[in-house]
Amino acid sequence: MKQFAYYPIATLNAVDNFSNGAIRLKFKTIAGDLDRCSGILFNVKPNGDWLSTRYNDTEYNITLWTFHDGIRKMVRRGPGREPWHLARDQWHDLKMTVAGTDFKTYIDGQLALEYTLPEPVSGKVGLWSKTDSTSYFKDFVVQSV
Repeated sequence: MKQFAYYPIATLNAVDNFSNGAIRLKFKTIAGDLDRCSGILFNVKPNGDWLSTRYNDTEYNITLWTFHDGIRKMVRRGPGREPWHLARDQWHDLKMTVAGTDFKTYIDGQLALEYTLPEPVSGKVGLWSKTDSTSYFKDFVVQSV
């Protein structure tokens, strides 16, 4: 299916290796015919493997994905909740935290997803989207500890 064929990403050159801390940004997912997604890219490896936590404005959910050896796979979906039906004309906060293998995602300050990673992360970070999504991002902040 065409909507699963590509994932536009952008990496932040100023951060060579994020392993523990928090990444936050503001986003608006405003358009897309096949999908409407906005996310944080992290654990980006030189071979192209990565992890992403994202909000999907089509399904109104938050998910953690892995991309390994050219194959994308869902790792964990946060519980579906009414608050995740976000208004497209407003900016929303997306935040993720990593402490060793403890991973969390927050939307507008509310815990949306928790997961224990199989191993600590270490790699580049950036922005993630999907297929024909039109997403605006601002206030990208990386806090390492």
